[in-house]
Amino acid sequence: MNRSRIADLSLLIVAMMWGCTFLIVQHAVRVLPPLAFNGIRFLGAALLLALIITFFYRSQWRDISGRMLLHSCLLGLFLFLGYAFQTVGLLYTTTSNAGFITGLSVVFVPFLALLLLKSPISRYTWISALLAAAGLYLLAFAGTALTLNKGDFLIFLCAVAFALHVAYTGVFAP
Repeated sequence: MNRSRIADLSLLIVAMMWGCTFLIVQHAVRVLPPLAFNGIRFLGAALLLALIITFFYRSQWRDISGRMLLHSCLLGLFLFLGYAFQTVGLLYTTTSNAGFITGLSVVFVPFLALLLLKSPISRYTWISALLAAAGLYLLAFAGTALTLNKGDFLIFLCAVAFALHVAYTGVFAP
């Protein structure tokens, strides 16, 4: 199999896994409170990351500066808000709405970068953003109307937080 097919297959698998997580999380938060679920989920990830860093990147600890810590705290806050809003929002909305609205975070990134960071937006970005929003709508709501509720608003805040995370990652880690 050539590299192009492997890349396409990998993207398909990632997209399937991303979509499945909405269902998994939606069922999980019926058993555990949303923030407890996130706490357990990310505590495990943090422990695994700590092991990897300890064994493979120990020599780079001295390169960490106060500025890097401040930037990482801000990025961590955006990431926390994104997952917190998303997990709580899944209590009150449908999986398709959550997927559609979360997917809009990709569309929000250039516009947040324009507003907050004064990064210019090309006409291709404008066109791409409109096409992406239309495509996400068609994928998530084929034949049904978009109805907004409390969960949709929380998921919208999640998308904004994820977009802020991506925009500021571009600033802090060019």
